[in-house]
Amino acid sequence: MSVVCDAFFSDSQAYNKGQYKPTANQLFTTTNFFAFIIIFFVSFIDQSFFPFFDFIRDYPSAIKDIIIVGVLQVIGQISIYYVVANFKQHVFPLISTTRKIITVLVSIFYYGHSQNNYQWFAVGIVFFGMFYELYEELTHKKQK
Repeated sequence: MSVVCDAFFSDSQAYNKGQYKPTANQLFTTTNFFAFIIIFFVSFIDQSFFPFFDFIRDYPSAIKDIIIVGVLQVIGQISIYYVVANFKQHVFPLISTTRKIITVLVSIFYYGHSQNNYQWFAVGIVFFGMFYELYEELTHKKQK
């Protein structure tokens, strides 16, 4: 789903970046503000807001893990928004897709998951699309 969204929204990112010229910090702050608002209300609607506090009371050692994950997410988001703000719109989806497909391949080989021919074909399509986009980007720069 994430790869599909990357493909659909890269052009709107290019438009917004060209029109409004946001900084990486503006992108980071705005996205996290709206994500917080949405998650806050959804947690009340699905009644998961208060059980979270019960969980923390029962397992206080989880606070350390939550903080570590939070810090790592902040570092990752700052990196993402730096790339989005300073490079062409197709660079981040390329980086993101590469990371995701490498994660899938590592998982397949590390955990010994079996893949059928259709699944390997799908992995090949993703790699082909990724390398083709990189090839187009590099040859387009050379032509200019």
